[in-house]
Order: sequence, then C-alpha cells, then structure tokens
Amino acid sequence: MIPSSYAGMFYSPIVCTDSDDDDYGSTPPETPNMLPRPAPLQTHWCPPHTFELLLSTKFCEGTLYGMFQSNFRLISSDNVLYHVHLEALRRYSDNMLNLTCLNELHAVASVPEKSATLSIMLHAIYDMPFSQPHPRLQTLIEAVSVFPRYGLSPKELVRAKTHIYSAILDQTPLAPFHVYLFAAQFHLEDLAVATSAYCLSLLLSDISDESARVMGPRYLKRLFDLHLRRKKVLTRMLLVPLPMHPTNRTCTFKAQRKAANAWRRATAPLVLSARPGMTCQSLGTAYGVAEGEVQCQKCKMAIAARLKTMLAEWTDEKRTI
Repeated sequence: MIPSSYAGMFYSPIVCTDSDDDDYGSTPPETPNMLPRPAPLQTHWCPPHTFELLLSTKFCEGTLYGMFQSNFRLISSDNVLYHVHLEALRRYSDNMLNLTCLNELHAVASVPEKSATLSIMLHAIYDMPFSQPHPRLQTLIEAVSVFPRYGLSPKELVRAKTHIYSAILDQTPLAPFHVYLFAAQFHLEDLAVATSAYCLSLLLSDISDESARVMGPRYLKRLFDLHLRRKKVLTRMLLVPLPMHPTNRTCTFKAQRKAANAWRRATAPLVLSARPGMTCQSLGTAYGVAEGEVQCQKCKMAIAARLKTMLAEWTDEKRTI
C-alpha cells in the first residue's frame, strides 16, 4: 500500500521480470540487474525513501481498452503495480473498487488485497485469459468471494464462456461440492449447473447444516432432486425383466428360466446399491457375468440387447440440475 506520508504523490516503480508471476501472488526474487523504470510521471514525486514495486506484465502501460489508453494505476498490498482504465472500472464496479485512497490528480490508488487477488479481479473485469498454469482453484474462489466488497458482481463476471469461468470449471473435478457450494452462494447459475454433474457421487447425508445454509434452499433442493430423479430412473431400468425368446429344442422354457435367474442375480445388488453416479462400466461388468452363465446364444443375445438399451437410456439421462 502507499505509505500515508506519500499521499498525493507518485513513485518510481521497479521492473521485476517479464513473467506473469503476479497472476498467482508470488514475488520473484530480487536480482542484481533490477533497475528503476523511467516513468513519465516520475517528475511528479521524488520521495525521500524510494521503495520497490513490481510491474505487472499483463496490465502494463499503454494497453488499450477499446479506444482508451490505460489512464490509472492500482497498487496491491504486496507492491505490484497495475495499469488499468477508469472506463473499465466504472463499467463493472459500482463503487470504483472501493478506492478510499483515490488520487485522481496523479492517477494512482492502493487496493488492500494481495496481487493474487487483485490480478484475478482485473482478469475478470477485462475477461482476459490466465497464464498457464491457471491460478489454483482455492485462490480463484477466494478472489471471487471478495468481488462484492469492491462493487463487482460475481454473477455478471463469472458467466459461461468467460475466462475466469473456464479456469474454475477446469479444476472443478478436484473439489466438485466445494465449487457447487460456491456457485450456489453467489447464484452463479451456469457454474452451478455444470458443476452438479460432478456431484453425482456425493452422499447427500454428508451435507452439513452449515453447507446447506450457505447453499440456500433453492440449490439444495435442486441437488436433491437431481440425485433422487436419477436414482429412480436407474432403479426403474434395472427392474425391467429380461425378454424371453421362443423356445426350441436346445433352449427350453426351463433353460430360459436359468438365464432369467442369472439376470436377476446380477440385478439385485445393483438395485440395492443404486446411486445417481453409477457408471456404465459397473453395469456392463455386472451383466457380463450373467451373460457368461448361460449357454444359449439367443439368451446371450437377449442379455446383450437389453444391456445395450439400458446403457443408452442411462447415458442419455440428464446429469445436471
């Protein structure tokens, strides 16, 4: 942050490297060849004690926002400098990022957040892609959680097809319920719908009272409805009996009863353990055992045909809220 004794003044930033480390809040080590960066505004202020600043390589001087040149500077609490556009801040923030230390005369303000958070905020405002690798999932969620404090709407900025949405969704398999909880809390509909498909293995009984409170009744009910609907559909499909073919000399009615019994033996444990996230591989393995217990080729074909129909129906069943 800008020292209080320097209010109304500007400073001389120090360039660190040409990397994008500011995206993740890490500070590159000092190197002997770090030199003061000549700046047009340096003549406005020569503080008695110069302190070092790291320059963001993505949000640097001269970048365009539409037809506008960068015309303002933000400094994170760990001394990273960002060149931004007042037009972008006014468009997406209803309180100008809550800038209490605004100095329009010298176009500079401090933001009491580390560079990891401020960088994500700016990436969301400008809808810019993140450098690889993306910021960690927890860092992204924590950054979006402070958006309202700075007049930013998570619902407006974290939408489908935006870069910050993609960065979160790409890492959703690492902690699907945590992401669903976060999406529900801020009413991020696109993210909640996409994430719900990864929550099918979740045990609903594991949802704590606090998680239910944060999630809210609407998204909690939709998650319950998804689980109950898929479990009901799976159970209904499993209970369809195996069709029988016309009897012949090699496969009598009694022989077909054996095939039906093998089908039921495979079905019983599946019904008891039916869950919304059951995989097609689990179904295929169970009924593959039943197929191996019969000798009649027509019975085998009947089992294979019924299994194929079941897998197609289960694959087509909706997986999201």
